[in-house]
Amino acid sequence: MTESPPPPAPTLPDPTSPRKRPWTILGRLAQAVREQNWFAVGLEVVIVIVGVVIGFQITAWGAARSDAAREQIYLRQLAEDLRETERLAAEADSALEPAEWSHARLLQAFLRAQPPLEDSLAAWSFEWIDVIPVQPVMGTDDALIATGDLTLIREDSLRIAVTRYAQALFAETERENVRTILTRLEAIRP
Repeated sequence: MTESPPPPAPTLPDPTSPRKRPWTILGRLAQAVREQNWFAVGLEVVIVIVGVVIGFQITAWGAARSDAAREQIYLRQLAEDLRETERLAAEADSALEPAEWSHARLLQAFLRAQPPLEDSLAAWSFEWIDVIPVQPVMGTDDALIATGDLTLIREDSLRIAVTRYAQALFAETERENVRTILTRLEAIRP
């Protein structure tokens, strides 16, 4: 029986020998510089630059599509907020109808020669005071302004309308807060 020769010992690469990496751009570029093939060097540099520019363009295109999609989402949400605000206002209007009748009855009562009964006056007064404030739905509007995503809306007039709407509601809220504070101060004044 003959013995088979032992397998050869694995050899380590010689650290002094240059590595060959012609399959990568850097490997081809290094090889072209060593060979002083300036046309190949220029071509590799142009390929890298074109690749980077194309990558930036694809990224910008993707960002533009994402921004357009987010704009549409915000526009749908704004429309839904406005519809909900309109629904709340209509609901408040229908609830205020008895108060408006009470207001008219009170005015008529003061114009009559014979005053109405006190309990009627009291009932009409309480109905007239019962006011239902409408709190507009502002979640999307506030989010657009707070996050800076208002710039996603491409139409200038719509962007201006959104900010004006928010400013008007803020100003009205501030006026209402001042009225409430003054009313409370008058109530506690001796």
